[in-house]
Amino acid sequence: MGKFSRKTDAGSSEPGFFRGLFDPIRRVNLDRWLEDCGRFWWALIALNLSKTLFAARGRRGRWPCQSPSDSGRAWETTCEAKALWNNPARFRRVCPILKKAPDGRWVCSANTADVRPFWGRAAAWFGGAAIALSVAGTILYFVFLRIVG
Repeated sequence: MGKFSRKTDAGSSEPGFFRGLFDPIRRVNLDRWLEDCGRFWWALIALNLSKTLFAARGRRGRWPCQSPSDSGRAWETTCEAKALWNNPARFRRVCPILKKAPDGRWVCSANTADVRPFWGRAAAWFGGAAIALSVAGTILYFVFLRIVG
């Protein structure tokens, strides 16, 4: 066996260097990533808007992202908003108070009264995307003009 190969099963050997590199990149993983990417842009607006409306109502009623059957206390309350995400860690880009508890569950790290919307984070993501798209569009426009003559 070479230094880049690895044993996959007991007794079976196959060249594992490239398989180890490209195994995680599969169509299923790409589909899941794209689904979460779409959810991300929607969640930036929808979740922050629902959190803002909850705060405007005086923080009464059910919190928009916490599970209704939970207590509302930090490190005990499950995040309902991340339920549809393929990878809950990606949801932390929308709501940074989502944390992984020592027992492996994804929970809210703040009490219901302390949770707030993250409009600054949403503005930074949308602003960064707008700047990146405008730079890419400008470059493509100049490349097009250069090719046309």
